[in-house]
Amino acid sequence: MGSQRLDKWKKPIYLPLSLTGDLDDELNEFLKKRAKTPNTGTINKIELGFEAFVYLSKELIFDLVDQKPTFHIVMYSIDTETFSIILSDALDVVKLETENDIKRILVYAKLLDVPVYPNTEELAPLLQKYYYELLTDGFLYEIEEGKESRLKFTNSIIDKIGNTKFFEDLEFTETYLPTDLMVIRNAFINEFSKRDEATKVLTYLRIAIKELEENLSSKTRNENSIQNCLTKYPILFGPEYVKIIPKHQLGSEYEMDFALQRVSGLFDLAEIESSNLELFTKKGNPRKELIHAEQQILDWLSWIEHHHSYAIEKLPNLQHPIGYVIMGRSDSLSKEDRKRLNRRNIVFKGAIQIMTYDDLLKRAKNLLNLLLSGVYK
Repeated sequence: MGSQRLDKWKKPIYLPLSLTGDLDDELNEFLKKRAKTPNTGTINKIELGFEAFVYLSKELIFDLVDQKPTFHIVMYSIDTETFSIILSDALDVVKLETENDIKRILVYAKLLDVPVYPNTEELAPLLQKYYYELLTDGFLYEIEEGKESRLKFTNSIIDKIGNTKFFEDLEFTETYLPTDLMVIRNAFINEFSKRDEATKVLTYLRIAIKELEENLSSKTRNENSIQNCLTKYPILFGPEYVKIIPKHQLGSEYEMDFALQRVSGLFDLAEIESSNLELFTKKGNPRKELIHAEQQILDWLSWIEHHHSYAIEKLPNLQHPIGYVIMGRSDSLSKEDRKRLNRRNIVFKGAIQIMTYDDLLKRAKNLLNLLLSGVYK
């Protein structure tokens, strides 16, 4: 049998009594006398300090007073006039000079199972920040005069929420304070927002792949339809690309099929040819369309190098771009043709990269599989 919540209360803990109202001389004298008389039944005696007030409290309320963090202590007290039990905001802790002071109070509250609430919804993120930092970084504790040590909670909620089986493993005999629940809620909101964003990316990528496949199934020349597809879905070139600018002019001399914008803001270039064209002749020579596309890229790169100031007026961050040539299908390549293509790419030393449409499609499908393997683990 596991631990029981009642185990916590097997031994009584004696605490000072909180009184509200004026004390007459007789009662005041009695209380002073009682305070000087040790109670032999006292277990885990707590000195009359902030810890005692936290233990007596029903809850703490985090607030800002004059832009300074404050904890209001809601606690029970006895009205000395009516001897009624009062539950009220009886005490404010306002001398919180440092973030460590705030964390120290949160430590007492956690150790004593006292819930802490933000006074307003707007204060919730700030309270969560202090609590999260307490759990992750710990707090400074004076072990002797002038000497401090950093202490951290072991087996905290931070360690548990990283486990995807967290809810399955919940033990309901364990107390989860409001501050714990704030951290849990925020962690899962972040996790599910990531999943929601990932779902959108997956859907977008699936649609892009399907549309490209449909265009590639055409038996006629199809540069325009493929160009429209690639313009809509820059992710087909890779996750680093966020935007495609079609038919970009380089002065009055050249027009690029595509300018590809990366997440970083840098640009690359692309020239597309028909998917129905083969890259090499039966004799293994590059076809004229491939040579033409390569020359187009080389001309663009040369123009950009010689007119760089003018080029970046239209496309800022146009610096040392990669030039892509997209042409043909992989099934038209023999083993020797594939070797020829690889050698050709090596010769261009990364300045130009020649790909078939199937290479582009494979790149997109590999990204899809990568995302699927990591999103819902």
